[in-house]
Amino acid sequence: MSSKVDGIRSVSFGVADPHKTAKFFSEIWGLGVAGQSGDDIYLRGTGSYSHIVSLHQRPATEMIELSLSSPDRAGVDESHRAVTGAGCEATQPGSVDQVGGGYGFTFVDPDGRRVRIVAEDVRHRDTAEQLDKPVRIGHVVLISPDFKAIGKFYCDVLGFEVRNQTPRNVFIRCNSDHHNIAFFGGDGSTLDHVAFLMPEVNSVVRGVTRMNANGYHMGWGVSQHGDGEDVYAYFCGPDGLCIEYTTKVDPGWGGNKGEIEHWDVAEIATDQLNANRKKIPFRASA
Repeated sequence: MSSKVDGIRSVSFGVADPHKTAKFFSEIWGLGVAGQSGDDIYLRGTGSYSHIVSLHQRPATEMIELSLSSPDRAGVDESHRAVTGAGCEATQPGSVDQVGGGYGFTFVDPDGRRVRIVAEDVRHRDTAEQLDKPVRIGHVVLISPDFKAIGKFYCDVLGFEVRNQTPRNVFIRCNSDHHNIAFFGGDGSTLDHVAFLMPEVNSVVRGVTRMNANGYHMGWGVSQHGDGEDVYAYFCGPDGLCIEYTTKVDPGWGGNKGEIEHWDVAEIATDQLNANRKKIPFRASA
């Protein structure tokens, strides 16, 4: 694998009340507060990334930015040459003016998403796993009007590789995880869900118990995906965000790499999840 990036660093959301949403993520979902600038709030997992979620005041819920980490400054510069060479609108690489700092740039991908690539950002040293709290973002699932084309863009331009592909979706990765991003076919460019990596299966169960105790009932799970190595539980959180607890079980499992016609997956009722979740749009500007 020769990816120019090595993981998902964070996601940025616009929400009506960042303080209310931050209270959910910090007191119920299991994240910690990493910093605040006015109404902008940054939340961390137990891993080293400075933050994995940032919240910003907006009139309606939207996903503002997907942030990817790069191993070094040279990787950022190489990514910048690649995305501008592919015709994408991009800012110039430079200092990142947000919690964690670093060196990076943003660009708008062919589906209109704003993506940031960052290296040399500040990392946490207190990274001991806690059984009931998320470590980092495991993956994001995005809706695309042409999932094959956007998957090819990320592979050709940023060096991701295809892990699995079906007639309805493609799973791509830039590290040893089963997938970091999945693109599903659909109308427009929207967010389907964000998955938060938990330390083990019992961690997912503890998270489910805590969510249920606070009035957030599971929409799907606990079960194991056919398109990955993870055990999962999905919820519809505040602002209509679909969020998932997930944990690795066996990195070598999850179907053969490449084309897969279908997975045999039990039919599981997701009525509650689908009734409450929203289509979260992207703001298409750098």
